[in-house]
Amino acid sequence: DWIPELNLGITGLLPEDWIPEPELRINLYVRIARLTSGVELDRLVYELEDRFGAVPQEARTLMETARIR
Repeated sequence: DWIPELNLGITGLLPEDWIPEPELRINLYVRIARLTSGVELDRLVYELEDRFGAVPQEARTLMETARIR
């Protein structure tokens, strides 16, 4: 499958102070990379808010980049 490379000049991430476990963050990055629809992304954002609290701006940027992709 072809996945576009986006060069938007912005970066997003899952901050360590929001999700402190490195293995969990890596697994979440993999999940984000495998998303195929906006609905799946919305479900993941809801899950993250439920588990870890308000989504910080860095993570919102990551999610919006995934939505564009």
